[in-house]
Amino acid sequence: LMAGVVSSTFATFNAFRQVGSNTQLPVARIGSYQGQNEKERFTFYSDGALHINHEGSNDIFDIKDNNNFQILELNSEGSLNLKFKGQGAAFIIENQNEKILQLNEDGVLRARKIRIDLQTWADYVFDEEYPLMSIEELSDYIRLNKHLPGVPDQETLQEEGLEVAEMNQILMEKVEELSLYIIQLKEQLNNVQEELNKIQNKQ
Repeated sequence: LMAGVVSSTFATFNAFRQVGSNTQLPVARIGSYQGQNEKERFTFYSDGALHINHEGSNDIFDIKDNNNFQILELNSEGSLNLKFKGQGAAFIIENQNEKILQLNEDGVLRARKIRIDLQTWADYVFDEEYPLMSIEELSDYIRLNKHLPGVPDQETLQEEGLEVAEMNQILMEKVEELSLYIIQLKEQLNNVQEELNKIQNKQ
């Protein structure tokens, strides 16, 4: 079936279904005419896939409001751009009961929970061979560099931004190092207390 040439467009629908696995037959095609040449633009397949054919450097697909403002754009480079004007939420995902994800027009992203996949974690700090700095070395490093060892400085973070998973691991590394320093200090305090007790017992 070919639906006319009104507005220089055509649509083709296959009047059959393919039943079974590993099948991918065209169910519908939508395209346009340029002179006498038929240009297929969209093809829908029986497995639900949509294939878009595009020639040129302009947008492949866009959505505009009544004032011709472009809201959604898919360009020929494969970039999907969502544009927003006004105040409030630019993008919202919700189910029947509650809001799940919201992107505000000021760049704030709100979500209920974010789970990040990790390849490693900072428990290597508790390995016996971990090269923990001495308190004196740590003090010298901070005095010289104005930030903790292994932590990006302010200039780097302002320029490159912050990678959430990496920064969480760095923060946990510092927490575990602090735990080791506290344990060391407690052992030193215990030793000092023992020496004081010996001195007091001799008096």
